[in-house]
Amino acid sequence: MVNAGELHGLKFLVTSRPDPGLADLCKSFSTDAVCRLFDVAEEEIKGDITKYLQAELPMLKAQPRFAEL
Repeated sequence: MVNAGELHGLKFLVTSRPDPGLADLCKSFSTDAVCRLFDVAEEEIKGDITKYLQAELPMLKAQPRFAEL
């Protein structure tokens, strides 16, 4: 299904402590299929986190320390 394009846009987030087996499996994916956090600009990461917090925790938006999160 995934290779046939039937699930276009479906993404998985995998987090792990270093695991050689998992690392080897991920190496088998095409390079455009894998995004590593350390490959993304810090400002983009901060922007994504801010958008998430604003959407999921709107009551925090008015808090003075929100920008520090």
